[in-house]
Amino acid sequence: MKNKFIRTLLLALIVGVFVIWGTSYIFLSTMGPKTKAAGDTIALSFLPTSFVNIASNYEINVRILATPSKDASFRGYGMNLNFDKTKLSFKSITYLVGSVSNGLGNTTNDVTAINSAGVVKVVGESQSSTGTLVTSSLGAEMITVTFKILNTSQNNITISSPSFYSLNSDSSLYSGWTYTQTVLSVNGTAATLTNTPTPTQTPTPIPTSTTMPGEPTSTPAITSTPVPTATTAPEETSTPEPNTNVTLNLKLRFQGITKKPINSLNSMTVKVKLKKPSDTTIIESSGIFTADDDGIWSGSAGFDMNPVPTENIFVVYIKGALHIQKKICDNSPTETSAGTYSCATNNIALKPGDNNLDFSNLTMLVGDLDQNGIVDSVDYAMIRNNLSKTDEATLNKSDLNRDGRVDTQDFSLIIAALGVRVDEQ
Repeated sequence: MKNKFIRTLLLALIVGVFVIWGTSYIFLSTMGPKTKAAGDTIALSFLPTSFVNIASNYEINVRILATPSKDASFRGYGMNLNFDKTKLSFKSITYLVGSVSNGLGNTTNDVTAINSAGVVKVVGESQSSTGTLVTSSLGAEMITVTFKILNTSQNNITISSPSFYSLNSDSSLYSGWTYTQTVLSVNGTAATLTNTPTPTQTPTPIPTSTTMPGEPTSTPAITSTPVPTATTAPEETSTPEPNTNVTLNLKLRFQGITKKPINSLNSMTVKVKLKKPSDTTIIESSGIFTADDDGIWSGSAGFDMNPVPTENIFVVYIKGALHIQKKICDNSPTETSAGTYSCATNNIALKPGDNNLDFSNLTMLVGDLDQNGIVDSVDYAMIRNNLSKTDEATLNKSDLNRDGRVDTQDFSLIIAALGVRVDEQ
């Protein structure tokens, strides 16, 4: 009897131990974050890789690319973006993966505090319970930040205190990543361009904000560059038909061009379209435009409208040779920063003969190099593959700011254009 009692007691103790252990295992396994596994890394890098010869008052657009060593579903992330507040001024931030963690991460509204500290505190989170899948082959652009150049001395933007949370297969959080990060040089030595991600490595971002980097408020200095000696006729001409009875004399501004381009680059064919708000018919023309010393382009486009419609209110569409189409509804439109103007009420009334329209307070955004109506990896590759070239044929297709060379400034412009992507309709 005594032995039976002892055996029963031992059995109860053993069962109790297993119950306690099992309960503890289940409970602890659902709590996170879990500890790291060796070899799990995230590489944090800048796009573009550097900025060279950027003048004061220019605004630069910086993106952070995160590439994990294995596919992962990111649930949250954070890092500090450090900059020299005497040389750069923070302008805006857009979260490209998920959204800002309210009360934790900085937003554009925190511009005063950010510029006082010289630190952008990035804290974002995925709104999906399953997280945002990021592959090891492509990575993901996490944020885009816009800075204004205060002076031309060399400085760096750095990343510190990174933290990423991903989901395990059992939905618990994992924070055991280790990190590598690059440094972004601004106005330092030229970037090693062979390390720039190719279109197959960099995913095309889905735009989450319509805010684009603005144009400089003063004319930046341009360094001496090789000037093509050959001069050729404009790439195409447009002569109004003899019965043209409505002419638009236009003044335009194009992104990145802040002074008169060199020699043969100071000529651009601009497409101009007209549409009545109540009609789907679009009338198209084009003209040759040239720039003055301040980078303002002037030219004319003629239209055959015999007679001019009684309903003479029109919408005007402008599309430069390497640019995204802009829809305009006002005679003298304005915007607070480049690319933010939006067509609201139709106010452009045209009459027979000359019509003088000043659109130079808007910025026509660059990026559609192959003129197919969308900014994509083909346009990106045209800049990437032509970096450092100065021959005239390449310049006509890839020198976005028309300074006589294809360089990191053009690369920065095409990166920014990926956030706009399509012609306005």
